[in-house]
Amino acid sequence: MTAVEADLAVVAREVLALAPGGTLHVRGLSADAAAGLGCDAAFYDDDGRPSFVVPPDSPLAEAATSRPGAVLAVPAGAAAGVTQLVLGGHLAVVEQSEIQGSAVVVVGLLVHSVVLENDAPDSPTVAYRSITLDAWTAARPDPLHRAAQRLVSHTNHAHGAQLREYVAALRMIPAEDVIAAELAELDATGVQLQWLDERGAHRVRVRFPEPAHCPASLASSLRETLTG
Repeated sequence: MTAVEADLAVVAREVLALAPGGTLHVRGLSADAAAGLGCDAAFYDDDGRPSFVVPPDSPLAEAATSRPGAVLAVPAGAAAGVTQLVLGGHLAVVEQSEIQGSAVVVVGLLVHSVVLENDAPDSPTVAYRSITLDAWTAARPDPLHRAAQRLVSHTNHAHGAQLREYVAALRMIPAEDVIAAELAELDATGVQLQWLDERGAHRVRVRFPEPAHCPASLASSLRETLTG
């Protein structure tokens, strides 16, 4: 396994781990039948296996008993240079359980193939990168990394005025002296800001009171830092 393939596998696993859902295509089913499965549904990432929790009598659970071939298309969100993750495999009922007194089954997509898609810059073509199952299985994603990218992009795009006000309060200077401000880096332990004022460019790191342990706590830590 090359370093490039290992890095791509981590990106792919992070896309799966952070995806709010995807579109499931089941082999042998008509469009109408597939729509009845609830194929635009949420799933959770069970160590690289997309899994759907559904009632035992649901169309998806019933379809999974015959272990049909299936493809799951997962939008990549803010993953740099990647538009979609496509996982091929077959469906199977992997667990039967109970939630709040109601029976449920877990339908898993047993992955056979992994492909990352990305749009080529300034071109109508789409590039495809296949990832081996060994690399997919071995990859250990860091969901905080991708979540941090999304938060940095959103904050810089939508909250520029708030960032300038925060820097002004932090450095005890008038807000009008801060020409521009943005997040430079964000990780579990803190955030690095950079800004421009009349004296030039500056950068400072602000540590969180406690390290973030998941994407939600990372967003909360950043919000509490910027709002005081």
